[in-house]
Order: sequence, then C-alpha cells, then structure tokens
Amino acid sequence: PAALGGYATLLQSAGRSPGAADLLYRSALRVNPAQPEVLANYALLREEAFQDAEGAEGLYRAALTARPNDPITLSHLALLIFDSKQDRMGAKQLMDEALLLAPNQIPVICNVADFVFTAFRDVDTAEKLLRRAVRLAPGDVSPLLNLA
Repeated sequence: PAALGGYATLLQSAGRSPGAADLLYRSALRVNPAQPEVLANYALLREEAFQDAEGAEGLYRAALTARPNDPITLSHLALLIFDSKQDRMGAKQLMDEALLLAPNQIPVICNVADFVFTAFRDVDTAEKLLRRAVRLAPGDVSPLLNLA
C-alpha cells in the first residue's frame, strides 16, 4: 500500500496523469483505508486536479481521523473549506489549531499566511508570518515566494 501511495504521489507531484494517480490512491486505500499520508495526498489530488471539494473534504477528514493532530492536513482542510464554502470562521479555527500544533513548521506558516491574506486581507499579519518563516528556514524558498 505504501508503494502504491508513493507512486501516486510521484505522479501527482510531477503533474502527470491525474487519472492514473487517482487509481493508485484508490488501490492503496482498498488495501489499507487508514493511511493518513495517502488520504491527505489523495485529498489534495481530488481538490486540485478534479475540483472535487466534497470528495477532498471527506478525505481530509478521514486523514484527520487516522492522525487527529496533523497540522498540514488541518491547514489544507481550512483552505479548502474557505475556498469551497466561504466558511471564514471555521477555516480560521482550523488554521489557529494548525499553527498552535506546529508554530515553526514552514508549510503550515505559509498556509496560514495565505489564508490570513486571502480571507481577511490582513497584509501585516501575513507578512509577519512569512518573515518569521524566512528567519526559521532561510534556505527555504517557499516563504520568499509568498512574500514576493
């Protein structure tokens, strides 16, 4: 199952064959339906490649059932429910929880900064978060690209 999920993630990351990645994720989950990494990555594929917000939300929630305090999955779910349902306060609650769990994790900080800017147009807070991320990981280009 892990190899199937890994191959699906590789296809997804390379932007190649979302249909094949979808089949591989389904196969991996048939073998073991409680794989949080596979569930979260599959959710991202459903959300981005297939614009399937409802399916992605279910997969993110299943991933959080398997691993309840995963800050990256929480932040991805928050972005999804804000984008698909315009639920700003529900998304904010999830983002606050993700940042509390992982205050120094760069992907989480970047997701929170993106959310704060998009949902609340709070440029100052978003910039502070991204500058903190740059200080924490000066070699990571993600916060720099978000700042630009």
